[in-house]
Formats: sequence, structure tokens, C-alpha cells
Amino acid sequence: MEESGRPADESWIAAVHAAERDYTALGGAVVIDRYRLLTCAHVVAGREEIWVAFPKADRLVERRRVAVTRAAAEPVADLAVLVLDDPVPEGVLPARLKCPRPGDLDGIRWYAFGFGAGDPLGNAAYGTVGSALTYGWIRLDTRSGYGVERGFSGTGLWSPEYGAVIGVVGQAGGPGDGRAVTLAFADDYLPGEDLRGLTAWSAGQAGDAALTAWGWRLREDAQATAHWQPRARGVTVDSEGGFRFRGRRAALTAIAGWLERAETTRKALVVTGMPGVGKSAVLGRVVTTADPELAASLPSADTAVRAPLGSVSCAVHAKGKSAMEVATEIARAASARLPAVLDDLPSALNEVLSEAGDGTRFNVVLDALDEASSAAEARAIIKRIVVPLVETCARNGVQVVVGTRRHDDGGDLLLPFGQAKSEIDLDEPGYFELEDLAAYAQATLQLLGDERSDNPYNDPAIAAPVAHRIAELADRNFLVAGLVSRAHGMHDDRPIAADEISFTPTVEDALRTYMERIPPAADFDAAELLTALSFAPPARLHRGPLEGGRQRAVRADDQRRCAGPVRALVGGQLPGRVGRRTGCAQLPAVPPGAERHPPGRPPGRQPARGGRGRSRRRLHRYRPCRTVGDGFRLPAPVAAGARTRGRPPRRASR
Repeated sequence: MEESGRPADESWIAAVHAAERDYTALGGAVVIDRYRLLTCAHVVAGREEIWVAFPKADRLVERRRVAVTRAAAEPVADLAVLVLDDPVPEGVLPARLKCPRPGDLDGIRWYAFGFGAGDPLGNAAYGTVGSALTYGWIRLDTRSGYGVERGFSGTGLWSPEYGAVIGVVGQAGGPGDGRAVTLAFADDYLPGEDLRGLTAWSAGQAGDAALTAWGWRLREDAQATAHWQPRARGVTVDSEGGFRFRGRRAALTAIAGWLERAETTRKALVVTGMPGVGKSAVLGRVVTTADPELAASLPSADTAVRAPLGSVSCAVHAKGKSAMEVATEIARAASARLPAVLDDLPSALNEVLSEAGDGTRFNVVLDALDEASSAAEARAIIKRIVVPLVETCARNGVQVVVGTRRHDDGGDLLLPFGQAKSEIDLDEPGYFELEDLAAYAQATLQLLGDERSDNPYNDPAIAAPVAHRIAELADRNFLVAGLVSRAHGMHDDRPIAADEISFTPTVEDALRTYMERIPPAADFDAAELLTALSFAPPARLHRGPLEGGRQRAVRADDQRRCAGPVRALVGGQLPGRVGRRTGCAQLPAVPPGAERHPPGRPPGRQPARGGRGRSRRRLHRYRPCRTVGDGFRLPAPVAAGARTRGRPPRRASR
């Protein structure tokens, strides 16, 4: 993150003008919804005509005329809401808002873009919050070369730590410094505007990684295609269209009811099951259908169980995250004081929720606990976040739903919960119906939403028996059924007879069969490439110039020829659930079920002490590397077939 902390999207930054074609800015404003902006009262005081421009939009857009101005009654507030004649232009997104208390903001960073001296081109300033003042105001200490000056009034005060606008710049102070009024007090000064209601958490705030895993793409974040887009829609990669989620009625009904129950208990709800059984799909369905915007985009034919709108207050996808990162996301969602240590979180939540005193739930969904940055961090999340929250914050409406496998590399993951958990085990017969799996397999077989015109399974009469047979053989595993169905739907030239279908119902074998249909990259097939990438430490996998004289590179024409397949392999064709985020790309990981043994080793035979880490170190003992495809480097022991400790590395079966 750059020092300024500038937000990724700034289309919500507006300039206030006295006429439609006037370019001298009176001040700034922040877009808070499709029709309203928040600014300083002195910026618009006495003006009969007010126009608003959106100079930070991605393209030139038309200005909007202000129809109504509503100023705060208290002069010390210096706030006004501008109501537009027409909605903001397409591509202008309302700012994300949070209402932390002024006293919780000392020392945090801020960023503001204003129009000093009426300059229509504007400039940015940034710094840290120096101190909480009175009546909800805070002092802004500037660290940038360009400071706050007259003309910044009305612009939004962005906090990188909260990832939201937390106030409105109102005054220029000393040399470059300034003052801002916080949204926590703005909500009190403008009681009819429901500003605090606009701070409610939305699924988009979980970030790009979470959205990809749960099946959605964020409009405001182009990188969000990496996480939520496939899951809750029931597809494997973001590039696929369609909504294929099917079934899980019993589990979804139980979770939705638990979120809305009349009384809280001091227990977390743990959703567990074997790899591929659909934990993330179920929780993704809960999170995304609880979000009003995402729920509204579901097709009318979608009849699966939905969570009540607004029933999820915060959702965190724990993959690759530390306990502190998880705690910070939860605090941020509640506009609470950001924790300095993990033990700060329960008290910070209790403070803000007890002050609200409205009796509403604060429901937290925490998915992929088993994929936290380490086994130790996963247990810290349980013992120092989840259990303390349900035991000490239940009186203020806090509830926590956790999605996890039963075990990780550190052992049993359910044991650390102790008695502070209730379980929904998706492996239990009561939470599974064969017809649900068959319906999902058929939707995937027919590639619904991303149809193939010559798909031999376009006829439901042909697809149904094939899908039912896949469901029967998949051993209640949605990931296995999805991989098998997608492979047939994408590549078959003629329909296969139901009685001809045969496969081993494991994720590893289903993934191996799926990879056999992926075009090779240079002289590497997908299984070879996956084997190398699976056991490579992230530092070894990067694009860029070759390093060292002992590396052997693929010819330039081969690199050009295989760049597409490699890029597709690591970023497009593989299901997102079996990928690991590295510093350069979404690279395939060891398939679930093969996590603690390298390819070729029977599941029952565990590696020696050191496990997977030792396997990786053994594979990458030698530094010579080979570049393939889009600049990816493979370790010489795998890439060139070199011997490791006297033995060639085992290759994944074709």
C-alpha cells in the first residue's frame, strides 16, 4: 500500500460548483448513496443554484443539479446533505462509510482529495489523526508535501485502516494541517439522514479473495474476480457465467434460523465436513443472499434457501490470514476501535454494540478457518477471537458461524472450541439429498449460464441420467461431481451413456482426470506443472528476468506459444478452491486429501517429521530453474527431471 493510503476507487469524490459550466470549485463533497452527497454547510450556504461534478470518475460524466439542501441545525456541525435531481452517473459509486468514535482514531492514517483555492484539478493530502477535539471533530496532522487548505472543505476523509470514509474535512488549520468532523457525530447532527445505516457491512467489504471463494464479483473492485465469484453461484471459475447453486436446504435453513433466533447462546455454530462437501458454497450462499445488492441480482429461477436480508454483519474469509488480520476485519465492520492485540477485540465490540443499544444481532461468518496462514494462527483465531466473542459478547447480540474442516496440519481443529460450539456436519445424511447433487451435476454438465452450443447434454432428457449417475458415484462430494460434470460438459463431442461413467470419488482423482483435458504448456502437461507449482515456495514462483547462469530457459517462441495455456492453467481453468494465492498469481495447490503427502505416496503413509515443508525443501534444494510459459520458473529437480537424493521426483499420474 502506498504511503498516502489512497483508496482504489475515488469516484465518490465530488466537486461543488455554482453553475453547470463553472469550473471554480466551491469545495468538495462525498457521494453517500445514489441521490445524496455529504458536504460542509458553509460550502453551500446562501447558494440558490448548486451543481455537483464527479471529476474522479473513470470517464467524463455529466454534472448533477442539487434539488434540496438539508443543513444540520447545530452550527458547530457545519454539515449539509445535498439531494440530487437525478441519480449519480453510471460508474460513480457511493463511498464506503464507517462511524468510529473520535477517541478511537488517534494516530491512524487519513487521506483527502480537495480543491484548494477553487482549483478544479485538485490535489491530495494525507497524514495522521493528531487528536480528538470537541463536538466530534478531530485534528488532522499532515505528512504530505501538499497540505489541507481552503477549498478542501466538504471532501471526504478516507481512513486506510478502516477502508472507508470516516469524516468530512471542514477546516484548514495551521501550515497544511486541518480539522474534520467525524461521521459518528454527523449521524447525531443529521438524525433524519440515517448515516449510520449506510455504514452497515456489505459482502463487498470482505475483499476480493473472499468474493471469489463465495461466488461473486464486486463492481467496485476489478480484483474481486479472484474470490467470491464462483462459489455461491455454483461454478468453478469466475469466467464462467450462470447460477448453478443447488440444494443444501436443510443446512441453509438451519444456519438462517440460527442467525435470526430469538436468544443468543454462548456457542459458535461450526459448519464442517470433508473437503469438497460444500462448506464454502453453503456459507457463501448465506453471506451473499444476506447482502441486499447481491441478492437482488439472483435470477428469478433461483429458488434455493436464502438468508434473511441484512442478517450477516461481517464475513471474513480466513484463507492466508493471521488472527490479527481476522480481528481487524471484524472490528472494522463494527466501526469499533481497531485492536492493538487480539484481546482488545471483545471489549472494543462490546463498547460500540452496547452504545448502539438497539438489540440487533452482530452476526459474524468466518469461513476457511483451516486455511489460515498457519495452524498456530488458526488456533489463535479459535481461542482468542471466536470463543471470547461468543462467551463475552453474546449479551450484545454477537454470534459467530465458522466454516472449517475437522483437521489441518496441526491436528484436530474442533477440539480447541471445547464446549463453545454447536455443529452442522455436512457429511451427515440429514444434510444431504442425492437429488440436490444430481441437480447440481446436471446444471454443471449443461454449463448453465455459459452454454456451449454443441454441448451433447443440452437436452435435459440426455443430461439427467448422466448427471444422476455422476451424483451416485461422487460419494456426496459436490466438488468431485462438479469437476467430473464440467469436464464432460466442456469437452465431450457425443453424450456418454450413464452406465459407461466410472471414476474414483476422490478430489485428487477427479482433479487429475480434469487436468488430463487441459492443453500442455510447452513440453509440460498440466499434471507435471501442477506438481512443481504445488510444492514450490512462493518466493520461487515469479515472473520476470531469469536469475543466475545455471538456469535453462524455454525458447522465446515456446514461451509465446505456451503463455496462454500456462496463464489459463494457473488462473482460469483450475477450480479456485484448489488454488493458493502467491505473490504473483493464483497457483494450484496440492489437492485436498493429498495435503500431507506428495504425489505418489499412499494417503495412509505419512511423511517423516517436517511433512509437507520437508517435501518442498527437498524438491527445491537445487537452485537451477527453468522458465516456462508466462515467465514462470520451475525448479530443476522437477523441470529437468534431475535426481533428488538419488531418486527422481514422482510425477502425477496421467
